[in-house]
Amino acid sequence: MSERQEIIDIAKNELVGIVAQYMAEGYRLVQIGCTTLPDAYELNYSFDKDYKFKNLRFAVNRGEEVPSITAVYGGAFLYENEIHDLFGVKITNISIDYHGTLYHTALKTPFSIENIKFTGKAVAKAAAAKAEAVKPAAEGVKPANDEAATKTEAPQPAAEGAKPGDEPAAAKSEALPTAAEGVKPENGSSASN
Repeated sequence: MSERQEIIDIAKNELVGIVAQYMAEGYRLVQIGCTTLPDAYELNYSFDKDYKFKNLRFAVNRGEEVPSITAVYGGAFLYENEIHDLFGVKITNISIDYHGTLYHTALKTPFSIENIKFTGKAVAKAAAAKAEAVKPAAEGVKPANDEAATKTEAPQPAAEGAKPGDEPAAAKSEALPTAAEGVKPENGSSASN
């Protein structure tokens, strides 16, 4: 069974009226999502009733305010605070407003337009630095041919009660019998039954 879905593009000022209508018709709020676009944010409000999804979608520009739907669906306060804290989208009249303290992150609004662009620049800068670091090898500096000189192994933990010079615990292996060799489950029945 698959659930039918409908995506409805709306204007931001229609949001609260449509949401109130959905509540009156018995729809439940499923989620509110936000996506960072190059110069805006896309908000998606999903509702469900009788295995039918309705998704309300609209975009807002940087700095533009969005009305809260918590007067209709009280539980939306978590989604709305999350969108504010992680994306920087200003949502007005949230019934329980954490004022930017729902999440504590290393970057303020890590998914905002400004920080997504910053992250992209940081990734490009790191890739350029890596390319510069490997440039001497590409210009004729040959790596050592001796495999042992370039191979490194992590030290293995010693087995309990091991003495210096004993084989590392990871090097020891004991063959376990297979079902084909007649291993019987704990309940006593044979694996071939």
